[in-house]
Amino acid sequence: MDFINKNRNSLIQLKLIYYIIFLIKDFNDWLFKLILENY
Repeated sequence: MDFINKNRNSLIQLKLIYYIIFLIKDFNDWLFKLILENY
C-alpha cells in the first residue's frame, strides 16, 4: 500500500514537471513572437 502511494506521488510530480515545462515553452514562444513583432 505504501508503495502504491509513493508511485502515485511520483506520477503527480512528473505531471507537474511536464506541465511547468509546457508552460515555460509556451511562454517563450509567446515572448519570441512579441519581440519579433516589435522589431
